[in-house]
Amino acid sequence: MEAPPQSAILAALQICLGANARFTHRARKLEDLIRHGWAGDAEVEVKLRNTPDGYRFKKFGASITILRTIKRGAPATIKLIADNGAFVSGERKHLTRMLDAFSISVENPCVVLDQENSKKFLMGSNSDKYFFFLKATSTRLSPALRTSEVIAEIRAQLKTYQMNMLAAQQLLPRLEGRVRDTSEVLDKFEALNGMHQKVITLRHQLLWAGLEDRERTACSAEEHAAAVARSLQTRRARLDGVNAKIAQLQAARSVQDEEVNRCSTAADAAIAERTAAKAALRAAEAPLKLAVSAEKDALEQQGELRRQKADIMRQIKEERRVQLSAATNDEERRLLQRTAELDQTLERLDRELEQLGTDGVAADAELQAQREIGHVAAARLKAVQIEKERAEGWLREMDGQRGDPLAAFGRGILNVVRAMTTTHAARFREAPVGPIGAYIKMKPVSTALARVRCAAAVVQSWFGAAHEREHQHYAAIVQEHLDKLLTGFIVTSQADKNALMDIIRKAQDLRSAPSVYIIGCTGQRHRTPVFEGVLQMSEMIKVERTDVFNVLVDHSGIERSLVAPDKGSAERLLQGTRGHQQLVHGAKDVFYPQAAGPNGAGRGRWERLNTRNGNASVKMNISLNARPLLAVDMEQQRRNVQQQLEGTAAEYTEAKPWKAARHDGLLAQFNVLKQRSDAAARRQAQLSRERFAAVRQRDKAQRRLEEVQSARRPANDVADLEAESDAIAECIDELARKAEAAAAERMQAQAAVRPLKAAFEAAERALGAESAALEAMGPDIEAAEEKADRAAKVAAKLVRHIGETEAALAAAQEAAAAARAVAAQTLEAVSAATRARQPDWDGEPMRVGKSQQQIATVLRHTEELIAKEAERHDVGGMTHDAAKAQHTAAVAELLDKRDAIKAAKAMCKTLAASATHRLQRWTQFRSFVKRSTSRSFEACMNDHSKYGKVKFDDVAKTLSIVVQQENLDRTTTSRVVRQVRSAHVSGAAARGASAVANMSGGERSTATLALLLALGTCAESPFRAMDEFDVFMDAQARRVAIAQLIAHARTQRQRQFIFITPQDLSGVRTAPDLRIFKMPDPRAAQQQQQRTLDETLAG
Repeated sequence: MEAPPQSAILAALQICLGANARFTHRARKLEDLIRHGWAGDAEVEVKLRNTPDGYRFKKFGASITILRTIKRGAPATIKLIADNGAFVSGERKHLTRMLDAFSISVENPCVVLDQENSKKFLMGSNSDKYFFFLKATSTRLSPALRTSEVIAEIRAQLKTYQMNMLAAQQLLPRLEGRVRDTSEVLDKFEALNGMHQKVITLRHQLLWAGLEDRERTACSAEEHAAAVARSLQTRRARLDGVNAKIAQLQAARSVQDEEVNRCSTAADAAIAERTAAKAALRAAEAPLKLAVSAEKDALEQQGELRRQKADIMRQIKEERRVQLSAATNDEERRLLQRTAELDQTLERLDRELEQLGTDGVAADAELQAQREIGHVAAARLKAVQIEKERAEGWLREMDGQRGDPLAAFGRGILNVVRAMTTTHAARFREAPVGPIGAYIKMKPVSTALARVRCAAAVVQSWFGAAHEREHQHYAAIVQEHLDKLLTGFIVTSQADKNALMDIIRKAQDLRSAPSVYIIGCTGQRHRTPVFEGVLQMSEMIKVERTDVFNVLVDHSGIERSLVAPDKGSAERLLQGTRGHQQLVHGAKDVFYPQAAGPNGAGRGRWERLNTRNGNASVKMNISLNARPLLAVDMEQQRRNVQQQLEGTAAEYTEAKPWKAARHDGLLAQFNVLKQRSDAAARRQAQLSRERFAAVRQRDKAQRRLEEVQSARRPANDVADLEAESDAIAECIDELARKAEAAAAERMQAQAAVRPLKAAFEAAERALGAESAALEAMGPDIEAAEEKADRAAKVAAKLVRHIGETEAALAAAQEAAAAARAVAAQTLEAVSAATRARQPDWDGEPMRVGKSQQQIATVLRHTEELIAKEAERHDVGGMTHDAAKAQHTAAVAELLDKRDAIKAAKAMCKTLAASATHRLQRWTQFRSFVKRSTSRSFEACMNDHSKYGKVKFDDVAKTLSIVVQQENLDRTTTSRVVRQVRSAHVSGAAARGASAVANMSGGERSTATLALLLALGTCAESPFRAMDEFDVFMDAQARRVAIAQLIAHARTQRQRQFIFITPQDLSGVRTAPDLRIFKMPDPRAAQQQQQRTLDETLAG
């Protein structure tokens, strides 16, 4: 080889890594690189280090050996060998893939810079440097970014597609004309063919028309039979519903009978209790009557004796006056006066004693009255205390069951609901609904009364101002009217009812068995009458479910129950009709508040006025103190109970001091009466002593008077009168003691009679309640009986109709079967005829929809039209198949051309978009590389204490370098640096800035070397080789350049740098990362044999 051996190293490296011979600037073909005179093959081997992140590490290992063999007269071969010496591949594509994986491009001058490229770069023009820049940065040679060639190819393809599309568009009119011509010919054949086909179709239709007539007759008969069957099914369903209703009514009647029996038993028990209480009361009243009679007799006798004693005393006084007037001496006169005085004293004492007795009787009566008042106060306090305890119990129960809307129905209903929704839910076809009261809510008072349109004063008179009290009145009325419906359940079948009744029978804590109602799933709410101007009970409630509302209408008549403000208004709602009273609008009940009595009795109660046999009567009393069961707000109920508890507590607080005050008053009165009694007893004893003394004195004076008078005349009858008076006085005392004993017996008897009388009154009230309940159930029982009778009549009527319908169904089915048999025979005959005419018939019947006469008329008209059209059209002897094939070919050719034009347009659009996108990406990539190159060049020049910039002109395709020299001061240098960076140098600063053409050889080589290093930073490659980079440098610049290259290489330790120079490198020291290989002088070598690279380097 003519070139130095060190330059041949680069050529061998390029050839081994896939470059062609022309790229080495040494030969035109690979075989020209073999030494002249050498008869064998030439081999070039390169070993590359491989890493786990490299290329197919598992297959090649830590190194990859590329062996390229150059042969004379034969293509060169490539071998890829693993680190263990195993042959892996000999295909060039695998070498290309490996080089792509390692980012090795030996055609890139920045990767392998040979002599030719180095000289051209150092001495070339700005255009050569721009082209070198494009090659170095892979913006021209990379297959993915070969923008100019790719865009040119795209434009060539685009032009080709446009020319093809233009030629196809020019051909379209001729093809369209051909399609029109063939279409006209084909339309003529199609018209005639359609007519012939129509004739065939009409003949087939004529054949099937008779069959359709028989089919219609059979279908009509079958439809009639189906209608009769549906009617039968409907009547049977109605019969099942009526039977279910009868069973329901029977169940309700059994419940009513049980309730009647219970009420009758309770009434019998109440009668027995009342009889026993009455007998006990009569037995206890006998001693009372005897005591009262004895006391009365004693008092009457005592009064009679007092009157007799008064007469005797008047006689004694008269006799004393006579004796005083007849007295003859002073002693007699004095004795008479003394006797008269003593008689007056005795009379006064008797009056005082009598008054003391009367006062005692009055005190006893007053004490008894106070005792009665005390008993009343105690009873009132006990009743208030019971009401308070009941309200407190409700409040505790509400607090314990807050949030549960079923709590008000009791524990038994809760057990039933839980059982039917959890344990036994699978036993029901549809889930039962209940309890019914849980789906009923009370409407606000203003909403219920708004439809009545009554005045505010009337509303105030109806219910008062307190809305909560009005709500309580509403709830009490509705609850009393609905009664057992509130705790009932709703099912849809008898089987569900049996299952639910079984659960109810096994449930615990049930006060009474709830009713179960069967109702169909109609989904429609009963239509109820609307009564204008009156308040209906159905307007007072809000029912959430349709089936619940229908049960209320069917079993309680809530839509026909009215509410009036008072009894007079309720009676005015009645009007006379033929001598009888009847509720207006067909309603049956009117509720009104009961008027309070003189002492407040009856307040807070309502009455129901209804008609029975045309006469109005009060059937029941409604208490507003009943516990609510409707689905009202739990918090509202709690507030109501709290208010009731507060009122009861206030009343209890008021009654307790009143009872205590009564007790204290009675105690004080008892003490006063006792003191008075004690004082009266002492006074009576004193008066008795005084009377006894006065009697002795009187007797003494009387004896003396008798002695004085006996000497003058015989004694008179004064002594007899006084003796009689004394005897009467003793009798009066005895009667007084008897009256006191009788009074004590009377009081004891009254105390014994009081509880018996209370028990008798309680028995009377219980009997009245049970009697009222029995009387109230009478209309319901009669209504249930009437409903049962009507249901039985309806069931009998349905049974009769079902029998008639079954007979009609049998006749209709027989007629339908006969008509269907005739239709089947006709179908068989028509099918046989159709198969004879059309062997390929699929067996599907033809649907005509017309009569035979209509089809025959159309058939004649079509045949005549075929004859006319055949004469009018001239088809030139062409057959229908030939015309159809010709038209199909023309249409296919036209569609192909249109598709080709459409595809060409799409391809042109795609190619244009691809070219634009590729050009944009290439422009962005080139701008980035230019910025990176300029920054790297500036950094390299800064290492030499110089400043420079690379200027790119993409329009002129030139690359120029501007460098600032070192002979400027600091201020100028700073300013020139800014100007150089902006590529604008002028004035004094321009004298320091020089272009490459104005530099010396060494300066130019330094700047060019900096540009090569800058371009190398933009080319990613695992190694970089440079040859004769310092050819135009002096010794000083060469040392600086070599030092710069070594420093630059050490900054990029991931690369391998190979620098080839013919100059002396004695000033460069070796290091672990720096090795120097000195090639022997080729002119001194005597042996002209081929050697390996290792042998050459070692030599």
